[in-house]
Amino acid sequence: MPITLITGPANSGKAGVALDALRAHRARGEHPLLLVPTAADVLRYRRELASDGPAPAARVERFDGLLAEVVRRAGDATPPLGRIACERALVAALSETTAERAPGAVRVDDSRRIAPRAVGPAPGGVRPAPRAARQAPGAERLAPGAVRALAALVAELDVERVTPVRLRAALTSWAGADPAQPVHAHLLGELFERRHDTLARLHLTGLTPERQATRALDALRRAPALWGATPVLLYGFDDFTRLQLDAIETLGAVVDAPLTVSLAYEPGRAAFAARGDTFQRLLPLAAEHRCLPPRADRYAPASAALHHLERYLFEPAAPPSVPAGKALRLLEGGDERAELELVAEGIGELLHRGVQPSEIAVAHRSPARIAELLSEVFRARTIPFALRRSLPFARTATGRALLGLLRAAFVQERDGDAADLLAWLRAPATPRHAEAADELELRMRRAGVRGVAAARALWEAEHAPLTTLDQLREAAQRSPAALIHLVAAELRRLDFAERMGAPANAPSTANAPSPANVPSTVDGTSADVAPTAASAPTNDADTRMDPRETLAGSHETPADLHETPADLHETPADLHETPADLHETPADLHETPADLH
Repeated sequence: MPITLITGPANSGKAGVALDALRAHRARGEHPLLLVPTAADVLRYRRELASDGPAPAARVERFDGLLAEVVRRAGDATPPLGRIACERALVAALSETTAERAPGAVRVDDSRRIAPRAVGPAPGGVRPAPRAARQAPGAERLAPGAVRALAALVAELDVERVTPVRLRAALTSWAGADPAQPVHAHLLGELFERRHDTLARLHLTGLTPERQATRALDALRRAPALWGATPVLLYGFDDFTRLQLDAIETLGAVVDAPLTVSLAYEPGRAAFAARGDTFQRLLPLAAEHRCLPPRADRYAPASAALHHLERYLFEPAAPPSVPAGKALRLLEGGDERAELELVAEGIGELLHRGVQPSEIAVAHRSPARIAELLSEVFRARTIPFALRRSLPFARTATGRALLGLLRAAFVQERDGDAADLLAWLRAPATPRHAEAADELELRMRRAGVRGVAAARALWEAEHAPLTTLDQLREAAQRSPAALIHLVAAELRRLDFAERMGAPANAPSTANAPSPANVPSTVDGTSADVAPTAASAPTNDADTRMDPRETLAGSHETPADLHETPADLHETPADLHETPADLHETPADLHETPADLH
């Protein structure tokens, strides 16, 4: 049981102890694996460890990197289902379950439409019913993000190795103890069982990432030698999920791999009360527990107020307050903009005194919510900054062009908006078309043209035929796979052109594909793109997004781009998903019967 547990409050030296242990492993010729919670931590510690010299390499990864390594060493090469595939299986199961509850009800369809107007024939020539008619009774009452919440619940059940039979037994017991729950219990049990049936009917493995990870951990429990003796160190985590705790227990207590776990925790402190369960689960597994005391010397003399705040935050019996001095300042503004102006003014003073921008941090509860306002205020004061944020796909040049193309191709002719066609013609990939598109819009306005068909006729009277629209419809009639392949090719072309044809203050294009690998337009015209010289990173370099990730509705790891065959059943309507509802989770969907624990 070689688990070393390191606990202590903030600034107690946990990082130093963990890194000393890592360097000790490297000195013995081992290749340790350091796990940190964020991508920024990964970059930071890779740089720090690279400065140690030519010692044996240490890998720095997020926890997903450890799970991927566990799967690899367990010899599991089965590709897991991606997030979209898992959600589509749940939608199909929910449709069948709710339809049975109300005979004659039609199936649920949780897919998003391209636009809130009539949609043309779907692949196979079948016109989809309006959204309201497609929903089963009660489906319209589901909160946004309900399918993702169900997917999270299923993932949790997979981590606990819960089978449909075991779940149904637990739900039956739960319903018997609470007369108000029989309907919910029956529905949830049916949903979980039908999800398994749906995946089997589609000839899929049904292997979610969580189930694959637990299967790999079980394989290591049966054959510990598969892991070897690679040391693992965890630092910077506020808490651990059940899957992460499972991995820690498997590697440290069963496989007997050297494992060092750092956890910010101090017994009896109100600020750490929520982590008590995690600490109590780790403590019996630890062969050594190093409890680090608080250290006032970690704070600058002028920051005594910060140390006092850290020690007595939320404590009922706190000593008298310490004068803040220059350590703390309270800034009050009339609104968010005024507050950010005050923050920018303070940052300007620090920069004037010679403080490096990389040494200044701005913390906010929800940075994404104020991203645009912060960018505007900081740019106005020429403050260099780095801000990572997400943008809806439709708000990028690539997104506007691709969604415009899909709407122009699939929305019924009488309902189609010529503005969609213009959005595609003005794409960065076709700069020669931009001026012609402006001329087309002028002619449309003069002639009173509004529909796609009439606008296309005006265009083709003077320019090359827009056969891309026809090819998309033909691909949709052939198969979903053919349509997705064609859309992906157009997306790569548009994305490459946006990167390479970006203005001088855009991010570097060093990682963009070579022009030889960029497909020409589907109607035969090649992308008129001239690569520009890579420029220095700009203030909003991190705001650029990979549209291929946004198609899935959230920013996930690149591995999620390679979805399993179930994703081939998605229609272009799914391209309109945005990450807006990722965090909306109905609380009652996470109620798990006590019998499962």
